[in-house]
Amino acid sequence: MNTILQKPWVRALIAAAYIVLFAFSIRYTGNHFDQELDPAVGITLFLSMFVFSAALMAYLFFFEPLRLLVVEKMPREALAQFGITFGCFLAFALGAVAALFFALG
Repeated sequence: MNTILQKPWVRALIAAAYIVLFAFSIRYTGNHFDQELDPAVGITLFLSMFVFSAALMAYLFFFEPLRLLVVEKMPREALAQFGITFGCFLAFALGAVAALFFALG
């Protein structure tokens, strides 16, 4: 079973794209409400998005390494998968920060 989600750089790219899309959606839709939201609605939305984001990031970063470690009994490959995923995500994040720094500066 060789799927596209088994590639660490694809999982890192999905995580980075999710964060960018989420940040832009908050930035550009936050000012389009005519009235203030009830604090209970805001807290509920925040906690819902936090739980969803944590679950998505856990799946993207940990599922394949844990599958390799527990099911396939391949600890070195599991560590390599996690390291490559984290490293690629770090590279995408630093690239995005550098792009914003140079675009705004």
